[in-house]
Amino acid sequence: MWSTSSKQIVTDILALNGTMWSTSSKQIVTDILALNGTMWSTSSKQIVTDILALNGTMWSTSSKQIVTDILALNGTMWSTSSKQIVTDILALNGTMWSTSSKQIVTDIPALNGTMWSTSNCCSLFDSNGSADLENKLLGVWSESVEYLLDMDPAFQLTGLVALVNGE
Repeated sequence: MWSTSSKQIVTDILALNGTMWSTSSKQIVTDILALNGTMWSTSSKQIVTDILALNGTMWSTSSKQIVTDILALNGTMWSTSSKQIVTDILALNGTMWSTSSKQIVTDIPALNGTMWSTSNCCSLFDSNGSADLENKLLGVWSESVEYLLDMDPAFQLTGLVALVNGE
């Protein structure tokens, strides 16, 4: 993931409601989002490797058309199956989980459009009890990283990329 504003690769993003936060630089990243490997930066008006800008029109360079049923403007995510806005998705190893509806979202592409269900998604969120959403996500981030460290090295990078793309 590449940030057109800071001109550097971002490997540690946590996202919520369209806000992307870099844990390394301790700042909000407003110009990057991944979607099926298609990336368009509305600020720089050019394609950036695997980057789609927030607060702008979503454009698929592979299908050469605007994507209207996956992510709306300002980082709003819309589920075409449940017909509702999904505001709390976390991606891990291609799995997207909604903490509000307590179910896997199967129609919003994760990394490379892959969706994968593991029991870890549920347990990660449930382990935080009644903590507020911010602490809940930070807890999930921490536990997810620990989970990744226990994974086979061959899958760690894929898991990490999915995690940092996880609004």
